[in-house]
Order: sequence, then C-alpha cells, then structure tokens
Amino acid sequence: MKKILVGVLFISVLIFPLKTSALMNSANVEISDKYYDSLIKKYGEEYVDYMSQETYNNITLKNYELEKSEVHYYKTVEYADEMGNIIKTEEIEISKEEYDSINPEISAHAKCTPPGIGNEIYYDCWETDSKKIYMNVFHNGNYLDPYYITLTNAWKTQPKVKSYDNIGMRGVGAIFQGSGAQVIWYASNGQSVVLDYSNPKQASNGRGYTVSLPIDNNPQYPIVIGMHQYVAPANLYETMSIYGAYSHAKESVTLSQVTNYSFSDYKGGVFLYGGSITSTINNRFDSMQGVKWIKSA
Repeated sequence: MKKILVGVLFISVLIFPLKTSALMNSANVEISDKYYDSLIKKYGEEYVDYMSQETYNNITLKNYELEKSEVHYYKTVEYADEMGNIIKTEEIEISKEEYDSINPEISAHAKCTPPGIGNEIYYDCWETDSKKIYMNVFHNGNYLDPYYITLTNAWKTQPKVKSYDNIGMRGVGAIFQGSGAQVIWYASNGQSVVLDYSNPKQASNGRGYTVSLPIDNNPQYPIVIGMHQYVAPANLYETMSIYGAYSHAKESVTLSQVTNYSFSDYKGGVFLYGGSITSTINNRFDSMQGVKWIKSA
C-alpha cells in the first residue's frame, strides 16, 4: 500500500516551454501549438490560415502579457513506497481558495501591509484579527554605520486581558548598540500619553521591554507599543538576522513571570519563558508569529 505525502509550495511560477512545435499557415507564419487551438476557437480556421505575422505577433504578445500577470498556485505531491522512500514527485495546479485553505498563515502574511514611513530599506509585517506587528529598517548607506530598526505592535481591538506584555528583538550575528523603547496609549480623555518601559532586558543577543497595559485607555484609540534599536553586523562578511516579536499574556501574570525570559527561537522567534519550552510560563503567553529581517553578507 502506498503512502501519499502532500506538501505545498508558496512560490507560484508560470513555466514556459523551452521548445514547442509549430504549424505553418498559408501566409508562411509559424503558429505555436500553444496558441493554435485557442486561435481557431476564437477566430476560425480560415482567419488563422491567412493571419499575417504582424497580427499573430500582436495577439500572442497580448496573451503573453495576460499570462505573465496571472498568479498560479501549485501543490507538490510526493509518492512514497512502503519504506517511506520518495519514488515520484508531481506538481499539481490548484485554485487560490484551496491554496489559502492549506496555507492560512502564509496567506495572512501576504495580505499584511506595514505602514511604510517612506525611506526604509526593508519592512516586514504580521497581522491577526486583534493586532498587527511590523518592523521597519533604515540605513544611511554607509556600510560602517549601524542600522536603525523600529518594531511596533498596534492593537486593532482592545485586549481582553490587560496584564504585563513584552516586546523585543533577537539578533543572530548582530551587535546591539544602545537601547530605546516607547509606549503610546490614549487615556479616557483622548489625550495621548507616552510612558517609559519598565524592566528592560539587555543581552548580547537581544533587547526586550516589559509594559503594563493601561487599564483606562480610551477604547476608541487602541494601544500602540513600539521600540527602536541600533544594530550592526558582528562581521561585515557574514549574514545578520534580526527577529522581532510581541508577547501578549493571555491571562494575568506577575512581574516576575513576565520578566523570566531569555532570547531564543521560540515565542515569535524571540522569547523563551522559564528557561525551557516545557515551562508552564510559556503557556500564559500567546504564540503570535513574529517578524524578521535577514541581511546577507
């Protein structure tokens, strides 16, 4: 009995054959098999038989531009024998609806558009029904100068639980220079208030800040929490990766619990609570996807 393993590719491609056969019409125009049937159905055999080279070129050019603008979705089906060895791989085109149902997170990521400030060199974004996190990267063009990165979490609704949350960045092959963080929220009178973070955590591989979510903010103005950081490559000839995440407490937590974390590839790619993935403290925080920037060497 054969086992079928199904995987999905999230990069869609339109493949054009390197070589196709062609038919010659009465006007000595080579008509590709790729277009012949569709041309006959649309224009009729007689028209196609006497079609000029210019007309053929115009029609096929329009078809090419149309095909180039279309997005095609595929899934990869792997056929394995009883021992689990892959014996055949096949790509099958699927509808966008089927693709979205298989890749809900990828689809959601593609729809998330961070607010561009205008002169950033890179940005990344992740969005859920309740909040959106985005990262903007800036640089002046001098390879000796550090990069300026902002990380922002914007609540789209009022959080049901208002306890302690964390926002932070983790770096691989990076040097963190200085620190900076800011909480922006709106009080019940509609006035904006800027607060400093409490309990900043600084390590060689990351920066994190803890904030107590305001209880009496104006529901009309959701909470916006952000941080900013200068980073530089540890080695100019090696890759540098920066990960950003916002860790929201799903239930009430104490200050000692929320600050009991290290920078690791776990919650949002940034936070690990209690020193282990088995720690029950991790269960108190959501698992929202983080954002990242990878600078090649």
